[in-house]
Amino acid sequence: MVEKKIEDLAKIIANRFNPESCIPFPFENILEAEIGLRISETDGLPSGTIAAIGYLNDFYIFIDKNRSEEKKLLATAHGLGHYFLHKEEIINSGKSIIDRDPGEAFLSEEAWAMECEANIFACGLIMPDYRVQRKYMILEGKIEACAKFFHVPSFEMEMWTKYLKLV
Repeated sequence: MVEKKIEDLAKIIANRFNPESCIPFPFENILEAEIGLRISETDGLPSGTIAAIGYLNDFYIFIDKNRSEEKKLLATAHGLGHYFLHKEEIINSGKSIIDRDPGEAFLSEEAWAMECEANIFACGLIMPDYRVQRKYMILEGKIEACAKFFHVPSFEMEMWTKYLKLV
């Protein structure tokens, strides 16, 4: 899927489920509307796993409950990216998507593309470009302060500001 289409879809979902642009993102609004979607925290994921999404009559997104709040927020948004972008592939393949720590996973080209798409969606959902641009200017380009404002890891904020060509 083209990056612009992914960004646009993230904006549509954000406007529908977070019209007031609350930070952090109110995921419960999506759960109320999307029947058959479950998100839960667990300590039962394999070592090095941040999150997993799979389908068994309902969609399940499992988040490692031992992660920081910032990483859990991002992992939830990333899982929703897979849900909104790759729902059919997950159902048709019968396989779960396991999101691992960077450097822990060796992905096929197709799986890597899906991960990149879910990342773009996640960032666009919880860090809308217009809000990041405004906050980045107000905070004089301080990545740490921007990350704190949006409740995300600094590394992810740095990558998103580069993607948005703010850096």
